[in-house]
Amino acid sequence: MFSYVILEKVKKMEETLYEKLDKLKNSKEYAFHMPGHKREEKTGPFADIMRMDITEIEGFDNLHHAEGILRKEQDFAADLYGAKDSFFLVNGSTAGILASICAVAKEGTDIVFSRNAHKSAYHALYIKGLCAQYVYPEYVAEKAFIHGKIDPQDVKKQMEKTKAKVVFITSPTYEGIVSDISSIAQIVHEKDGILIVDEAHGAHFGFHPYFPQSAVKMGADIVIQSLHKTLPSLTQTALLHICSDKVDSCEVARWLSIFQTSSPSYVLMGSMSRCLHLLADHAEIYFSQYKKNLGKFYSKMKNLTCLEVPDPAMLQRWFQTDTDPSKIIICVENLKDKEGKKFTAKQLAEKLLADYEIQIEMVSENYVLAMTSIYDSEEGFRRLEEALLDIDSRLMRRSTVNMEEHLPTNCDVKAQPVMTIKKAIDGKKEKRAWKDCVGKVSAEYIYLYPPGSPIIAPGEMMTEQVLKEISIYKKQGLNVLGPADDTLKEIMTVK
Repeated sequence: MFSYVILEKVKKMEETLYEKLDKLKNSKEYAFHMPGHKREEKTGPFADIMRMDITEIEGFDNLHHAEGILRKEQDFAADLYGAKDSFFLVNGSTAGILASICAVAKEGTDIVFSRNAHKSAYHALYIKGLCAQYVYPEYVAEKAFIHGKIDPQDVKKQMEKTKAKVVFITSPTYEGIVSDISSIAQIVHEKDGILIVDEAHGAHFGFHPYFPQSAVKMGADIVIQSLHKTLPSLTQTALLHICSDKVDSCEVARWLSIFQTSSPSYVLMGSMSRCLHLLADHAEIYFSQYKKNLGKFYSKMKNLTCLEVPDPAMLQRWFQTDTDPSKIIICVENLKDKEGKKFTAKQLAEKLLADYEIQIEMVSENYVLAMTSIYDSEEGFRRLEEALLDIDSRLMRRSTVNMEEHLPTNCDVKAQPVMTIKKAIDGKKEKRAWKDCVGKVSAEYIYLYPPGSPIIAPGEMMTEQVLKEISIYKKQGLNVLGPADDTLKEIMTVK
Protein backbone atom coordinates (compact mmCIF):
# COMPACT_ATOMS: atom_id res chain seq x y z
CA MET A 1 0.00 0.00 0.00
CA PHE A 2 1.28 3.44 -0.97
CA SER A 3 2.07 5.87 1.86
CA TYR A 4 3.49 9.33 2.31
CA VAL A 5 5.72 8.19 5.14
CA ILE A 6 8.89 8.97 3.16
CA LEU A 7 7.95 12.66 3.08
CA GLU A 8 7.46 12.69 6.83
CA LYS A 9 10.94 11.27 7.39
CA VAL A 10 12.77 13.82 5.25
CA LYS A 11 14.84 16.09 7.44
CA LYS A 12 14.47 19.76 6.52
CA MET A 13 17.59 21.78 5.72
CA GLU A 14 18.28 24.96 7.66
CA GLU A 15 19.08 26.79 4.41
CA THR A 16 18.62 25.34 0.93
CA LEU A 17 20.88 26.04 -2.04
CA TYR A 18 18.09 27.99 -3.71
CA GLU A 19 17.61 30.19 -0.62
CA LYS A 20 21.36 30.74 -0.35
CA LEU A 21 21.57 31.79 -4.02
CA ASP A 22 18.57 34.08 -3.61
CA LYS A 23 20.30 35.75 -0.68
CA LEU A 24 23.52 36.18 -2.71
CA LYS A 25 21.50 37.71 -5.56
CA ASN A 26 20.56 40.65 -3.35
CA SER A 27 23.95 41.10 -1.66
CA LYS A 28 26.45 43.91 -2.36
CA GLU A 29 29.33 41.46 -2.74
CA TYR A 30 31.54 42.28 -5.75
CA ALA A 31 32.44 39.39 -8.08
CA PHE A 32 36.13 39.14 -8.98
CA HIS A 33 35.46 35.63 -10.26
CA MET A 34 33.77 33.78 -13.13
CA PRO A 35 31.43 34.09 -14.98
CA GLY A 36 32.25 37.08 -17.12
CA HIS A 37 28.88 38.81 -16.75
CA LYS A 38 29.94 39.54 -13.12
CA ARG A 39 26.39 39.12 -11.81
CA GLU A 40 25.81 42.69 -12.94
CA GLU A 41 23.04 42.45 -15.56
CA LYS A 42 20.78 45.37 -14.63
CA THR A 43 17.74 44.85 -16.81
CA GLY A 44 16.15 42.32 -19.10
CA PRO A 45 14.84 38.79 -18.65
CA PHE A 46 18.19 37.36 -17.50
CA ALA A 47 18.87 39.89 -14.75
CA ASP A 48 17.83 37.74 -11.79
CA ILE A 49 19.33 34.62 -13.34
CA MET A 50 22.73 36.27 -13.83
CA ARG A 51 22.77 37.54 -10.26
CA MET A 52 22.44 33.91 -9.10
CA ASP A 53 24.89 32.50 -11.68
CA ILE A 54 28.17 31.79 -9.89
CA THR A 55 31.18 29.50 -9.87
CA GLU A 56 32.49 27.47 -6.90
CA ILE A 57 32.95 30.43 -4.57
CA GLU A 58 33.33 30.28 -0.79
CA GLY A 59 30.33 28.69 0.90
CA PHE A 60 28.80 27.14 -2.21
CA ASP A 61 30.68 23.82 -2.37
CA ASN A 62 31.94 21.88 -5.43
CA LEU A 63 29.67 19.36 -7.17
CA HIS A 64 32.62 17.13 -8.10
CA HIS A 65 33.82 17.02 -4.49
CA ALA A 66 30.70 17.86 -2.53
CA GLU A 67 31.26 18.36 1.19
CA GLY A 68 29.00 21.30 2.08
CA ILE A 69 25.64 22.53 0.86
CA LEU A 70 25.67 20.44 -2.33
CA ARG A 71 26.39 17.31 -0.27
CA LYS A 72 23.42 18.20 1.95
CA GLU A 73 21.17 18.76 -1.08
CA GLN A 74 22.12 15.44 -2.63
CA ASP A 75 21.57 13.66 0.69
CA PHE A 76 18.20 15.40 0.88
CA ALA A 77 17.31 14.06 -2.58
CA ALA A 78 18.30 10.54 -1.48
CA ASP A 79 16.11 10.78 1.63
CA LEU A 80 13.20 12.18 -0.39
CA TYR A 81 13.22 9.33 -2.92
CA GLY A 82 14.43 6.62 -0.55
CA ALA A 83 17.80 6.00 -2.25
CA LYS A 84 21.15 5.04 -0.75
CA ASP A 85 22.98 7.87 -2.57
CA SER A 86 21.84 10.51 -5.04
CA PHE A 87 23.81 12.66 -7.47
CA PHE A 88 22.81 15.96 -9.05
CA LEU A 89 23.01 15.85 -12.85
CA VAL A 90 23.42 19.11 -14.74
CA ASN A 91 23.97 17.42 -18.12
CA GLY A 92 20.56 15.75 -17.97
CA SER A 93 19.71 12.07 -17.68
CA THR A 94 22.14 11.54 -20.56
CA ALA A 95 25.10 11.99 -18.20
CA GLY A 96 23.54 9.66 -15.65
CA ILE A 97 22.84 6.93 -18.18
CA LEU A 98 26.36 7.11 -19.60
CA ALA A 99 27.99 7.08 -16.16
CA SER A 100 25.80 4.24 -14.84
CA ILE A 101 26.47 1.83 -17.70
CA CYS A 102 30.17 2.68 -17.84
CA ALA A 103 30.55 2.26 -14.08
CA VAL A 104 29.08 -1.25 -13.83
CA ALA A 105 29.59 -2.91 -17.24
CA LYS A 106 32.96 -4.49 -18.02
CA GLU A 107 34.60 -3.60 -21.33
CA GLY A 108 33.47 -5.77 -24.24
CA THR A 109 30.90 -7.81 -22.31
CA ASP A 110 27.22 -8.56 -22.97
CA ILE A 111 24.48 -6.38 -21.55
CA VAL A 112 20.74 -7.13 -21.56
CA PHE A 113 19.31 -4.00 -23.08
CA SER A 114 15.78 -2.76 -23.83
CA ARG A 115 15.58 -1.98 -27.52
CA ASN A 116 13.50 1.16 -26.93
CA ALA A 117 16.34 2.74 -24.93
CA HIS A 118 17.27 6.38 -25.49
CA LYS A 119 20.18 7.07 -27.85
CA SER A 120 22.39 8.12 -24.91
CA ALA A 121 22.35 4.52 -23.67
CA TYR A 122 23.52 3.36 -27.10
CA HIS A 123 26.43 5.79 -26.82
CA ALA A 124 27.47 3.98 -23.63
CA LEU A 125 27.46 0.71 -25.58
CA TYR A 126 29.89 2.32 -28.01
CA ILE A 127 32.17 3.74 -25.32
CA LYS A 128 32.58 0.40 -23.51
CA GLY A 129 32.40 -1.79 -26.63
CA LEU A 130 29.41 -3.66 -25.17
CA CYS A 131 27.33 -6.23 -27.04
CA ALA A 132 23.62 -5.51 -26.58
CA GLN A 133 21.38 -8.53 -26.05
CA TYR A 134 18.04 -6.92 -26.79
CA VAL A 135 14.73 -7.36 -25.03
CA TYR A 136 11.79 -5.83 -26.86
CA PRO A 137 8.67 -4.02 -25.66
CA GLU A 138 5.61 -6.21 -25.88
CA TYR A 139 3.57 -5.97 -29.06
CA VAL A 140 -0.01 -5.01 -28.19
CA ALA A 141 -2.34 -5.51 -31.14
CA GLU A 142 -4.83 -2.81 -30.12
CA LYS A 143 -2.18 -0.10 -30.22
CA ALA A 144 0.84 -1.63 -31.89
CA PHE A 145 2.46 1.73 -32.50
CA ILE A 146 2.93 2.39 -28.77
CA HIS A 147 5.81 0.61 -27.03
CA GLY A 148 4.58 -1.80 -24.35
CA LYS A 149 6.29 -3.15 -21.26
CA ILE A 150 9.35 -5.38 -21.08
CA ASP A 151 8.50 -9.00 -20.17
CA PRO A 152 10.54 -10.15 -17.13
CA GLN A 153 10.83 -13.62 -18.68
CA ASP A 154 12.55 -12.14 -21.73
CA VAL A 155 15.13 -10.62 -19.38
CA LYS A 156 15.60 -14.00 -17.68
CA LYS A 157 16.08 -15.81 -21.01
CA GLN A 158 18.69 -13.32 -22.22
CA MET A 159 20.62 -13.43 -18.93
CA GLU A 160 20.70 -17.22 -18.99
CA LYS A 161 21.65 -17.31 -22.67
CA THR A 162 24.48 -14.78 -22.48
CA LYS A 163 25.56 -14.80 -18.81
CA ALA A 164 25.21 -11.01 -18.87
CA LYS A 165 25.53 -9.36 -15.45
CA VAL A 166 24.09 -5.93 -16.30
CA VAL A 167 20.51 -5.20 -17.37
CA PHE A 168 19.37 -1.82 -18.69
CA ILE A 169 15.61 -1.14 -18.89
CA THR A 170 13.65 1.95 -19.93
CA SER A 171 10.58 2.40 -17.72
CA PRO A 172 8.33 4.27 -18.12
CA THR A 173 8.32 4.64 -21.88
CA TYR A 174 7.83 8.04 -23.47
CA GLU A 175 4.11 7.28 -23.50
CA GLY A 176 4.05 6.30 -19.81
CA ILE A 177 3.96 2.49 -20.04
CA VAL A 178 5.61 1.01 -16.93
CA SER A 179 7.41 -2.34 -16.79
CA ASP A 180 7.23 -4.73 -13.83
CA ILE A 181 10.48 -3.55 -12.27
CA SER A 182 9.97 -5.56 -9.09
CA SER A 183 9.85 -8.87 -10.99
CA ILE A 184 12.71 -7.88 -13.29
CA ALA A 185 14.84 -6.87 -10.29
CA GLN A 186 14.20 -10.22 -8.59
CA ILE A 187 15.31 -12.09 -11.72
CA VAL A 188 18.41 -9.92 -12.15
CA HIS A 189 19.47 -10.33 -8.53
CA GLU A 190 18.93 -14.10 -8.61
CA LYS A 191 21.53 -14.08 -11.42
CA ASP A 192 23.81 -11.85 -9.32
CA GLY A 193 23.32 -8.99 -11.79
CA ILE A 194 22.81 -5.25 -11.59
CA LEU A 195 19.63 -3.55 -12.81
CA ILE A 196 19.77 0.00 -14.21
CA VAL A 197 16.44 1.70 -14.88
CA ASP A 198 16.14 4.74 -17.10
CA GLU A 199 13.22 6.40 -15.31
CA ALA A 200 13.83 9.75 -16.98
CA HIS A 201 10.08 10.24 -17.45
CA GLY A 202 9.18 9.15 -13.90
CA ALA A 203 10.71 11.67 -11.51
CA HIS A 204 7.18 12.37 -10.25
CA PHE A 205 6.51 8.71 -9.43
CA GLY A 206 5.94 7.74 -5.82
CA PHE A 207 4.50 11.02 -4.55
CA HIS A 208 0.82 10.11 -4.95
CA PRO A 209 -1.04 6.78 -5.34
CA TYR A 210 -2.62 8.03 -8.59
CA PHE A 211 0.82 7.62 -10.18
CA PRO A 212 3.04 4.50 -10.35
CA GLN A 213 5.66 3.74 -7.70
CA SER A 214 9.27 4.63 -8.54
CA ALA A 215 11.84 2.03 -9.55
CA VAL A 216 13.89 3.36 -6.62
CA LYS A 217 11.47 1.51 -4.33
CA MET A 218 10.96 -1.50 -6.61
CA GLY A 219 14.39 -3.14 -6.38
CA ALA A 220 16.45 -1.39 -9.08
CA ASP A 221 20.14 -0.85 -8.29
CA ILE A 222 20.53 2.42 -10.20
CA VAL A 223 17.72 4.76 -11.27
CA ILE A 224 18.09 7.85 -13.45
CA GLN A 225 15.36 10.51 -13.43
CA SER A 226 14.94 13.78 -15.33
CA LEU A 227 13.50 16.37 -12.95
CA HIS A 228 12.94 18.77 -15.84
CA LYS A 229 10.73 16.39 -17.82
CA THR A 230 7.84 16.01 -15.38
CA LEU A 231 8.57 18.31 -12.44
CA PRO A 232 9.11 22.09 -12.06
CA SER A 233 12.87 22.27 -12.63
CA LEU A 234 15.00 23.82 -15.36
CA THR A 235 15.97 21.92 -18.52
CA GLN A 236 19.07 19.70 -18.10
CA THR A 237 18.38 18.93 -14.43
CA ALA A 238 18.24 15.28 -13.40
CA LEU A 239 19.08 12.84 -10.61
CA LEU A 240 21.03 9.59 -10.43
CA HIS A 241 20.00 7.35 -7.53
CA ILE A 242 22.08 4.47 -6.22
CA CYS A 243 19.72 2.10 -4.47
CA SER A 244 21.81 -0.89 -3.37
CA ASP A 245 25.21 -1.94 -2.08
CA LYS A 246 25.86 -3.77 -5.36
CA VAL A 247 26.93 -0.45 -6.91
CA ASP A 248 30.14 1.41 -6.03
CA SER A 249 29.18 5.07 -5.54
CA CYS A 250 32.78 6.19 -5.96
CA GLU A 251 33.03 4.53 -9.36
CA VAL A 252 29.78 6.16 -10.47
CA ALA A 253 31.09 9.52 -9.23
CA ARG A 254 34.31 8.99 -11.21
CA TRP A 255 32.40 8.47 -14.43
CA LEU A 256 30.12 11.40 -13.68
CA SER A 257 33.21 13.61 -13.43
CA ILE A 258 34.01 12.53 -17.00
CA PHE A 259 30.57 13.12 -18.49
CA GLN A 260 29.53 16.21 -16.52
CA THR A 261 30.92 19.69 -17.03
CA SER A 262 33.62 20.83 -14.61
CA SER A 263 31.70 24.11 -14.34
CA PRO A 264 28.23 22.99 -13.20
CA SER A 265 25.56 25.66 -13.35
CA TYR A 266 24.43 26.92 -9.94
CA VAL A 267 21.29 28.23 -11.60
CA LEU A 268 20.42 24.67 -12.64
CA MET A 269 21.34 23.25 -9.25
CA GLY A 270 19.36 26.01 -7.55
CA SER A 271 16.28 25.05 -9.56
CA MET A 272 16.76 21.42 -8.47
CA SER A 273 16.98 22.53 -4.86
CA ARG A 274 13.76 24.51 -5.15
CA CYS A 275 11.96 21.63 -6.88
CA LEU A 276 12.98 18.99 -4.34
CA HIS A 277 12.06 21.10 -1.32
CA LEU A 278 8.75 22.03 -2.91
CA LEU A 279 8.00 18.30 -3.21
CA ALA A 280 8.97 17.68 0.39
CA ASP A 281 6.77 20.50 1.68
CA HIS A 282 3.78 20.53 -0.66
CA ALA A 283 3.60 17.26 -2.64
CA GLU A 284 0.17 16.26 -1.33
CA ILE A 285 -1.38 19.63 -2.22
CA TYR A 286 0.09 19.78 -5.72
CA PHE A 287 -0.53 16.14 -6.62
CA SER A 288 -4.08 16.10 -5.30
CA GLN A 289 -4.96 19.04 -7.55
CA TYR A 290 -3.05 17.43 -10.40
CA LYS A 291 -5.08 14.24 -10.07
CA LYS A 292 -8.29 16.29 -10.05
CA ASN A 293 -7.29 18.17 -13.23
CA LEU A 294 -6.32 14.99 -15.08
CA GLY A 295 -9.44 13.14 -13.99
CA LYS A 296 -11.70 15.96 -15.19
CA PHE A 297 -9.83 16.13 -18.52
CA TYR A 298 -10.09 12.39 -19.21
CA SER A 299 -13.78 12.49 -18.34
CA LYS A 300 -14.39 15.24 -20.92
CA MET A 301 -12.45 13.26 -23.54
CA LYS A 302 -15.12 10.54 -23.47
CA ASN A 303 -17.18 12.93 -25.61
CA LEU A 304 -14.80 12.57 -28.56
CA THR A 305 -16.20 10.66 -31.55
CA CYS A 306 -13.16 10.47 -33.87
CA LEU A 307 -10.04 11.40 -31.97
CA GLU A 308 -9.23 9.00 -29.14
CA VAL A 309 -7.64 9.87 -25.80
CA PRO A 310 -7.23 6.63 -23.81
CA ASP A 311 -7.65 7.14 -20.08
CA PRO A 312 -5.43 5.33 -17.52
CA ALA A 313 -7.92 2.46 -17.10
CA MET A 314 -8.05 1.87 -20.85
CA LEU A 315 -4.25 1.90 -21.18
CA GLN A 316 -3.95 -0.55 -18.30
CA ARG A 317 -6.38 -2.91 -20.06
CA TRP A 318 -4.43 -2.65 -23.31
CA PHE A 319 -0.98 -3.11 -21.82
CA GLN A 320 -1.74 -5.13 -18.65
CA THR A 321 0.57 -2.98 -16.55
CA ASP A 322 0.81 0.30 -14.67
CA THR A 323 0.66 3.44 -16.78
CA ASP A 324 1.38 7.09 -16.12
CA PRO A 325 -1.78 9.24 -16.39
CA SER A 326 0.32 12.39 -16.82
CA LYS A 327 1.10 11.40 -20.43
CA ILE A 328 -1.85 12.33 -22.65
CA ILE A 329 -1.90 10.24 -25.83
CA ILE A 330 -4.14 11.59 -28.60
CA CYS A 331 -4.71 8.97 -31.31
CA VAL A 332 -5.65 9.84 -34.90
CA GLU A 333 -5.96 6.35 -36.41
CA ASN A 334 -8.10 5.95 -39.54
CA LEU A 335 -9.42 9.52 -39.64
CA LYS A 336 -10.22 11.93 -42.46
CA ASP A 337 -11.23 15.56 -42.65
CA LYS A 338 -14.52 16.85 -44.09
CA GLU A 339 -12.97 16.86 -47.58
CA GLY A 340 -12.25 13.14 -47.31
CA LYS A 341 -8.45 13.48 -47.00
CA LYS A 342 -6.50 11.42 -44.47
CA PHE A 343 -5.96 13.30 -41.20
CA THR A 344 -2.53 12.71 -39.65
CA ALA A 345 -0.90 13.23 -36.28
CA LYS A 346 1.37 15.85 -37.82
CA GLN A 347 -1.69 17.78 -39.02
CA LEU A 348 -3.19 17.59 -35.55
CA ALA A 349 -0.02 19.02 -33.98
CA GLU A 350 0.15 21.80 -36.57
CA LYS A 351 -3.53 22.67 -36.09
CA LEU A 352 -3.22 22.76 -32.30
CA LEU A 353 -0.35 25.23 -32.59
CA ALA A 354 -1.65 27.41 -35.43
CA ASP A 355 -5.32 27.62 -34.43
CA TYR A 356 -5.26 27.18 -30.66
CA GLU A 357 -1.71 28.19 -29.63
CA ILE A 358 -1.07 24.81 -28.00
CA GLN A 359 2.39 23.28 -28.41
CA ILE A 360 2.51 19.53 -27.81
CA GLU A 361 5.54 17.42 -26.88
CA MET A 362 5.81 14.78 -29.60
CA VAL A 363 4.40 13.78 -32.98
CA SER A 364 4.46 10.11 -33.91
CA GLU A 365 2.93 8.25 -36.82
CA ASN A 366 -0.56 7.77 -35.36
CA TYR A 367 -0.69 9.93 -32.27
CA VAL A 368 0.58 13.05 -30.59
CA LEU A 369 1.75 13.19 -27.00
CA ALA A 370 0.94 16.00 -24.58
CA MET A 371 3.08 16.06 -21.44
CA THR A 372 1.70 17.46 -18.21
CA SER A 373 3.03 18.19 -14.73
CA ILE A 374 1.96 19.45 -11.32
CA TYR A 375 2.42 22.99 -12.65
CA ASP A 376 -0.25 22.65 -15.36
CA SER A 377 -3.23 24.89 -14.65
CA GLU A 378 -6.95 24.18 -14.86
CA GLU A 379 -7.01 26.77 -17.65
CA GLY A 380 -4.35 24.86 -19.59
CA PHE A 381 -6.30 21.61 -19.40
CA ARG A 382 -9.49 23.45 -20.39
CA ARG A 383 -7.81 24.93 -23.48
CA LEU A 384 -6.59 21.53 -24.63
CA GLU A 385 -9.97 19.98 -23.92
CA GLU A 386 -11.87 22.60 -25.92
CA ALA A 387 -9.37 22.49 -28.80
CA LEU A 388 -9.62 18.70 -29.15
CA LEU A 389 -13.42 18.69 -29.00
CA ASP A 390 -13.53 21.42 -31.66
CA ILE A 391 -11.11 19.60 -33.97
CA ASP A 392 -12.95 16.33 -33.38
CA SER A 393 -16.22 17.86 -34.61
CA ARG A 394 -14.58 18.47 -38.01
CA LEU A 395 -13.33 14.90 -38.54
CA MET A 396 -14.78 11.62 -39.80
CA ARG A 397 -13.73 7.98 -39.66
CA ARG A 398 -12.42 6.25 -42.78
CA SER A 399 -14.35 3.17 -43.88
CA THR A 400 -11.32 1.53 -45.53
CA VAL A 401 -7.67 1.72 -44.53
CA ASN A 402 -4.61 1.08 -46.67
CA MET A 403 -2.41 -1.08 -44.44
CA GLU A 404 0.64 0.06 -46.40
CA GLU A 405 0.22 3.44 -44.72
CA HIS A 406 1.01 2.02 -41.32
CA LEU A 407 3.91 0.11 -39.88
CA PRO A 408 4.30 -0.11 -36.10
CA THR A 409 7.38 1.61 -34.74
CA ASN A 410 10.17 -0.79 -33.89
CA CYS A 411 8.01 -2.89 -31.57
CA ASP A 412 7.93 -5.84 -33.93
CA VAL A 413 10.89 -5.09 -36.22
CA LYS A 414 13.68 -7.13 -34.66
CA ALA A 415 17.23 -5.86 -35.05
CA GLN A 416 19.76 -8.04 -36.87
CA PRO A 417 23.12 -7.25 -35.24
CA VAL A 418 26.17 -8.31 -37.21
CA MET A 419 28.82 -6.60 -35.08
CA THR A 420 29.06 -4.28 -32.07
CA ILE A 421 28.21 -0.60 -32.39
CA LYS A 422 31.83 0.26 -31.61
CA LYS A 423 33.22 -1.96 -34.37
CA ALA A 424 30.78 -0.54 -36.92
CA ILE A 425 31.50 3.09 -36.06
CA ASP A 426 35.27 2.73 -35.70
CA GLY A 427 35.76 0.50 -38.75
CA LYS A 428 36.06 1.39 -42.42
CA LYS A 429 32.92 2.90 -43.91
CA GLU A 430 31.50 3.80 -47.28
CA LYS A 431 28.47 5.72 -48.53
CA ARG A 432 25.79 3.81 -50.38
CA ALA A 433 22.71 4.94 -52.23
CA TRP A 434 19.55 4.37 -50.21
CA LYS A 435 18.20 1.85 -52.74
CA ASP A 436 21.39 -0.22 -52.54
CA CYS A 437 21.51 -0.59 -48.75
CA VAL A 438 19.46 -3.76 -48.29
CA GLY A 439 21.71 -6.50 -46.93
CA LYS A 440 24.41 -4.02 -45.90
CA VAL A 441 25.48 -3.17 -42.33
CA SER A 442 24.65 0.31 -41.11
CA ALA A 443 27.42 2.50 -39.72
CA GLU A 444 24.94 5.18 -38.58
CA TYR A 445 21.96 5.55 -36.29
CA ILE A 446 18.55 6.27 -37.77
CA TYR A 447 15.83 7.22 -35.28
CA LEU A 448 12.68 9.22 -34.76
CA TYR A 449 13.15 12.21 -32.49
CA PRO A 450 11.53 12.42 -30.11
CA PRO A 451 11.80 9.98 -28.42
CA GLY A 452 15.28 9.10 -29.79
CA SER A 453 15.18 5.29 -29.82
CA PRO A 454 16.98 3.87 -32.88
CA ILE A 455 15.08 2.21 -35.70
CA ILE A 456 18.46 0.90 -36.73
CA ALA A 457 21.80 1.19 -34.94
CA PRO A 458 25.38 0.87 -36.24
CA GLY A 459 26.39 -2.75 -36.71
CA GLU A 460 22.90 -3.91 -37.72
CA MET A 461 21.76 -5.32 -41.05
CA MET A 462 19.57 -3.02 -43.13
CA THR A 463 16.50 -4.95 -44.30
CA GLU A 464 13.70 -4.10 -46.72
CA GLN A 465 11.30 -3.81 -43.80
CA VAL A 466 13.50 -1.30 -41.95
CA LEU A 467 14.05 0.81 -45.06
CA LYS A 468 10.33 0.77 -45.81
CA GLU A 469 9.50 1.86 -42.28
CA ILE A 470 11.97 4.74 -42.42
CA SER A 471 10.65 5.82 -45.83
CA ILE A 472 7.10 5.97 -44.48
CA TYR A 473 8.16 8.15 -41.54
CA LYS A 474 10.08 10.47 -43.85
CA LYS A 475 7.13 10.74 -46.23
CA GLN A 476 4.86 11.63 -43.32
CA GLY A 477 7.16 14.52 -42.37
CA LEU A 478 8.27 13.06 -39.04
CA ASN A 479 11.68 13.88 -37.58
CA VAL A 480 13.93 11.12 -38.94
CA LEU A 481 17.40 11.94 -37.62
CA GLY A 482 20.83 10.35 -37.34
CA PRO A 483 22.38 9.96 -40.80
CA ALA A 484 24.98 12.45 -42.01
CA ASP A 485 22.84 12.86 -45.13
CA ASP A 486 19.49 13.92 -43.68
CA THR A 487 17.85 13.61 -47.11
CA LEU A 488 18.42 9.83 -46.83
CA LYS A 489 19.70 9.67 -50.39
CA GLU A 490 22.86 8.06 -49.05
CA ILE A 491 23.60 5.99 -45.95
CA MET A 492 26.96 5.32 -44.33
CA THR A 493 27.54 1.57 -44.24
CA VAL A 494 30.33 -0.72 -43.06
CA LYS A 495 32.77 -1.33 -45.89
